[in-house]
Amino acid sequence: MKRHIVDVAVVDPSTLIGEDLRAVLKERSFPARSIRLYHSQSGSDGLLAEDDGEATYVPPLPLNVFSENQIVFLCGETTATAKVLARDDFGKCIVIDLAGTRKNGALVIKSQPLPKGNIFLLPHPVASTIAEVSGALSTLAPVEHMVVAVDRPASDIGKKALDELFAQAIAIASFKPVPKTLLGAQSAFNFFCPQDAVAWEQAVREDCTRLTKVPVSLMPARAGVFHGHLFRMLVWFQGKAPRATEVLRVFSARGSGFDVRDPEDLPGTIDAVGNDEILVLKVTEEHTWLKLDLAADLLRRPLALRAVEIAEQVLLERGLLADA
Repeated sequence: MKRHIVDVAVVDPSTLIGEDLRAVLKERSFPARSIRLYHSQSGSDGLLAEDDGEATYVPPLPLNVFSENQIVFLCGETTATAKVLARDDFGKCIVIDLAGTRKNGALVIKSQPLPKGNIFLLPHPVASTIAEVSGALSTLAPVEHMVVAVDRPASDIGKKALDELFAQAIAIASFKPVPKTLLGAQSAFNFFCPQDAVAWEQAVREDCTRLTKVPVSLMPARAGVFHGHLFRMLVWFQGKAPRATEVLRVFSARGSGFDVRDPEDLPGTIDAVGNDEILVLKVTEEHTWLKLDLAADLLRRPLALRAVEIAEQVLLERGLLADA
């Protein structure tokens, strides 16, 4: 039997991804002796956060965080996380970056062995989702090209964007000026192409190239919802497209990572929130292409759950758990 001897730190546990990460650690009974919470905000003393329904004190990130913990999860904003990754005192500590900084680490690709080194970076969650869909479909027929429209929720930006979206809805109902500091435009009851679309597409496309050889065209939009990404995909194949029944069979397989929903129930993004699986809302077949409607909580499966899976894999491959 293995005993719980791993000390874990979660940096910026109050972010949306930080909250989901802590939930997944508990759901999977991660073998941690302790889970320490720190924040990386400069110029700030301790903060208060919620843990198991109670207020808990979150101190600033200490200088010895990497020497006192075996695994550190970075869940903060990219700027603050980049400063943490600029340090050179990691030692033997395993560092898993969920912030998408792309600095000083190795990108972890699912179904491949863990790269060497101690700093692991997760692919963009949208790219991970596209790659999972492409991989599943490729078991039926070679995929030639994908066009993917992605409706991005306010949680795509963070907690403050959720507050602004709520404030926008209240302002509209009250006939008051709409706040647009973070979202850039009225997002409540609206769809629009966000200002960061070009940079966002570049980041997703780069990771798609690393994860799948299938060419992918992206069409992002900002959706006036709080959580849950909606994917509408057109998928072309080399030859005739597989039947919808075959596709649903693959998506329905045990352990596939997909959850097929009945289109008659009109499922949507709200059903994906808090769900580890990618929801398959509808599959439509044509002669050489398929149309897929999907929904996913990208804070959960490609980020929080994947980060914990990487940590579990590290424990097994590198023998960090001792015999009781």
